[in-house]
Amino acid sequence: MSRGRRHSQSNSQSTHQSKRSPQDRSHDQQLDDAAHSSRLHARGLCQEEFELFQHHLGRPDLESYLKVRNTMLWLWRESPKEPLTFAKAFEATKDHGLHHGLIAHVFEFLLRSGYINYGLCPFQEDSLRQDQSHHAADPASAHTRKMIVVVGSGIAGVAVARQLENLFHYYAWRFAPDPPPKVIVLEAKSRIGGRMHSMELNTKASSLSKPSSPPLDGATALTTTPMKHAVDLGAQIITGFENGNPMEVIVRRQLSELKLKYLVNQTCDLFGHDGKLVTKTLDVHCETVFNQILERACQLRDEDELPLKLKAYLSERNKWDGKGPGRVQSTTQPTLGHSMDFFMESHPERHSWTSKELGLIHWHYANLEVTTSENICHTKYQQGFQKAKLTFNITQFANATPLDQLSLRYWDQDDDYEFSGSHCMVVQGYGQVPVLLSEGLDIRLDMPVSSIKRLSNPNLSTLPSVSKSRYREPVQIQCRNGATLDCTAAVITVPLGVLKSQQIKFTPQLPTWKEQAIKNLGFGLLNKLVLVFENSFWDSDVELFGYVGSRSGKDGSCGKELDLKAYRSSRGKFYMFWNCAVVAGLPMLVTLMAGQSAYDCELIPKEELVREALETLALIFSHVKPIPTPIETIVTRWSQDEFAQGSYSFVAKEATGEDYDLLAKPVDRQLYFAGEATSRHYPATAHGAYLSGIKAAKDILDSLIGPQVVDSSRHKKGLKRSNDGDSGNETSSRNSPQPHLMSLEDANDPDSPRPTHHGPNSLSFMSLGHGFVVPRRRGRVCRSLIAKFVAQRSDSEDDSDVADATEEEI
Repeated sequence: MSRGRRHSQSNSQSTHQSKRSPQDRSHDQQLDDAAHSSRLHARGLCQEEFELFQHHLGRPDLESYLKVRNTMLWLWRESPKEPLTFAKAFEATKDHGLHHGLIAHVFEFLLRSGYINYGLCPFQEDSLRQDQSHHAADPASAHTRKMIVVVGSGIAGVAVARQLENLFHYYAWRFAPDPPPKVIVLEAKSRIGGRMHSMELNTKASSLSKPSSPPLDGATALTTTPMKHAVDLGAQIITGFENGNPMEVIVRRQLSELKLKYLVNQTCDLFGHDGKLVTKTLDVHCETVFNQILERACQLRDEDELPLKLKAYLSERNKWDGKGPGRVQSTTQPTLGHSMDFFMESHPERHSWTSKELGLIHWHYANLEVTTSENICHTKYQQGFQKAKLTFNITQFANATPLDQLSLRYWDQDDDYEFSGSHCMVVQGYGQVPVLLSEGLDIRLDMPVSSIKRLSNPNLSTLPSVSKSRYREPVQIQCRNGATLDCTAAVITVPLGVLKSQQIKFTPQLPTWKEQAIKNLGFGLLNKLVLVFENSFWDSDVELFGYVGSRSGKDGSCGKELDLKAYRSSRGKFYMFWNCAVVAGLPMLVTLMAGQSAYDCELIPKEELVREALETLALIFSHVKPIPTPIETIVTRWSQDEFAQGSYSFVAKEATGEDYDLLAKPVDRQLYFAGEATSRHYPATAHGAYLSGIKAAKDILDSLIGPQVVDSSRHKKGLKRSNDGDSGNETSSRNSPQPHLMSLEDANDPDSPRPTHHGPNSLSFMSLGHGFVVPRRRGRVCRSLIAKFVAQRSDSEDDSDVADATEEEI
């Protein structure tokens, strides 16, 4: 297409857009928003869509396809507590210009992939399952019923189990005359949730006096209304609801009874080791230096050869880099921490830094040892801003390790997929989410798995019916208490730390590529100290504040006697405090221990940690004498938790983003893996773990009934049609005869006979979606229209984007 023609076409589209009513434009924007909120590109195809539909969509079909797909997404997201039925989806999209058979396949794609009807939304009751009740009562069926075992009841395990139950319920006809597989979850602990652990406090509000500070958001109810008081010891913050976070649907709309505390006042006061508030000028200067160090270290990614001085520095570091938890030996290939240390120590202003400046730079280091974005603590000051408050961009916790362990090249490989929008905490605990999602599932607590044995995996569909009763399931799960379960497939959702500890024995051993991925990825540590007080002595409006420790000489100078190693090992200790009074329902501060301090503090008695934390608070709140004694304290030691072994994954020095994909890859259609450490785009997050469970459920369904296929042949095997348009039954070696199949004419003819169990005005997904022969296009959708999953929508997107592909690309 010539440039002039393209320009003319663009003008024509602009004119067309200008003639459209505001209502039409508003509706189109709603459809676009629905796609972006589902992690799909509104004007392009994701890779999975392209592979499925590339031979069945011509260039003229693309706009219709996207409108059909986005309309279905919008319909469900308008009311996510109720399932989107195919009848409703078809009725809303049948006039959008897409072949009716493709509409059925679009619906199936969204359903299987978990873009619609997920979370607590039950799959619709449908004629395809009208006679399933007799299977459960049939002893023979129960004897041969397949089983899927999910190991672990964290958010990933609950997600895969819930999604499998829904998918098996919906596709029950594909397993007939046998019942669909049974799903069982084995949990090693005595509770559900894994690292999403909301611990109920022993302190009760009735025992407290009225807070001395003004109440926040209805805090007066703390002393008058009985309620549960809990604190999140693991996952705590939902990091943005916009652009595709599934928790937006689950937490905000399906679990609408949950109360959320939005972090709208994103300011972080920083206090120095002397207890004084850090000034704006000092913070701006130190943040600039920190960003220079980080940027220079990241520039090494593009350099073919390391600077000679850096090589010499790495050699020197080998002499004092220690061993033990949280410590690693230096290598010839620098980590992020090694590189940043080199550029910090060689910074031209280094010898003029005071202890306050160096301490503040290391505070930014400590925060980077928890979070993942390069704009970790970007300080923003509005014009005329007088108060010395530092605006702090809260990001997701996604490193949880000393910087010396992070891959220089790939440590931030997931940054482009971070969700935006206001962050929030769940009142009474984020751990309520997996518990509520698990209702109705068969979860067996206190059942730690000791071994998983895989047998040879014959193709069940090739066995005669008489031999199925003697068929042995190919995977055997052995629990520590001696219980044994045989299953068709197992889904491993335990933390990466558990896989690294090898407490679950796999027979035969996992493939080399799987074991290497487990070894390459790191599993970090972040610990918390919880302090519950009788009254709050801090500003109730403050959501968090930071403490900048100091390890310099007494004169405050920064010279050769300064122990940089001491900074590295202690900078993450109590570096930040969270005000959790609103979410816990009690006056509470939660302080973090990050980096090397997270490991070292696990060896320190709780009483000593509490004493040091109170000393820190006494510096910050010098006007409060004395600092009150906490009435309840909790300290986490996640690396000592046998069934966690740490907090969450990170990209270690030998790892890449591909290791997440390898860890997620199934093994012989027998072992499937899910969890935050299998999510390349959203690691170290609850939403990443949830999405990994949705993907694993789809993979298991595909392995059992076959992947979705858009059949373009003119005659399907076993499909008989009479001259008057009536449809026969489609048979296969795997499935029982299916109900009535509609032709395209049937779908458009209101007088055509419908299945008697449906009613006169209803369509079923199977009767329509599998009754059409979809035409095969001579051309296909050009690859320039493929859009990978995106985390942020482009403000410059318009309809002309679709027109930019040339005719030669089709």
